[in-house]
Amino acid sequence: MEEKHKTKGALYSARWVANNPEKYAASQKRWNDANPGKAAERAALWNKMNRDRRALITARWRAAHPNDTAQRRAANPEKRRITEAIWNEANPGKNVARVSRWRKANPDKAKAQAAQRRATKLRATPLWANKDLIFSFYRMAEVLGLTVDHIIPLLSKKVCGLHVEHNLQLLTISENARKSNRFEQYITSKLNG
Repeated sequence: MEEKHKTKGALYSARWVANNPEKYAASQKRWNDANPGKAAERAALWNKMNRDRRALITARWRAAHPNDTAQRRAANPEKRRITEAIWNEANPGKNVARVSRWRKANPDKAKAQAAQRRATKLRATPLWANKDLIFSFYRMAEVLGLTVDHIIPLLSKKVCGLHVEHNLQLLTISENARKSNRFEQYITSKLNG
């Protein structure tokens, strides 16, 4: 008997929500505002239990609003860099797998990017550069699990550096992602910090 009442109650609630979407949205907003921690926990739990559904909802929204995502990303490049760096550090294997899948799905683009990077390094490598020391930076980075960064970026809007041993440093993946191809802000923060 109790099950029957629960089912009737659920049907009644679902019907009421369908017939009163504005009232339901307003009541949900009031509850979320009054219980921010619980609301976030509930949303995280729902997202975790409904990953496929969440992915579908997100894909539909992005398809309906293609410019919104691009505009938000363009408006907050620093926030995006930091968010990506934190995610990459927390999920190192996932990012490698994602990049690998992208390269397999887009071999022409991947080859073009690699060729562009090689060409940039070749143009930025003077004859007097010590190639053995440069190689040792990359070897050390591989052994220590770090990345090689150009202190003065090879390509930047304000300045372009050289691919020489004096312009290389070892950074973690997240530090390198945070720095990106910036120079002035990064150097200023390093000197002051």
